[in-house]
Amino acid sequence: MAAVVRDLMDLDAEARDAAVGEIAEMLAWFEGAPVDKALAHADRAPMRDLDDEERVEELSGLLHASQHSDAFGFDLVGWVPSSPDGEGRAVCLEVKSSGGEGFHLSRNQWSVAEHLHGDGAGDRYAVLVVRRKKAGGVPAAMDLLSDPVALVDGGHLRREADGYQIAYRTGGSYGGRSSTRPI
Repeated sequence: MAAVVRDLMDLDAEARDAAVGEIAEMLAWFEGAPVDKALAHADRAPMRDLDDEERVEELSGLLHASQHSDAFGFDLVGWVPSSPDGEGRAVCLEVKSSGGEGFHLSRNQWSVAEHLHGDGAGDRYAVLVVRRKKAGGVPAAMDLLSDPVALVDGGHLRREADGYQIAYRTGGSYGGRSSTRPI
């Protein structure tokens, strides 16, 4: 959470306002009371009279989707570059911790990823896998898996039939947004 808020706090006011606007547009792809709660923060976050602590609170309320409802199908909205030297854009982030090379996605999480993929916005859903060492401590690495549906279809991820357990290997492979989604 701190990292996604910091990414927005590091932007100048004009760029942050544009990012908040894009994040609000993406959240509007969904509907329901939890969406309204998150979007209320989009109205306050750009206010110029907020101090840094108040702005962080408003950005946290906007970005931390799962605090409003688990029905979103993702934990956070991040401002993520489209490529290593690309511009930032709004992305639904499901954060997973893994001690190996796999993680579990719920049916709802997979359904949201499929919905966005089917609408041509699959790259707006990513799983951020925080790989943990067996001994604990600082994460060993973090992997950002953009459009997991396309990655499964392309053989880069393997989805097991029993639920939505997703297996992956680093560096390897396994051989219209106009609709809304109720929350």
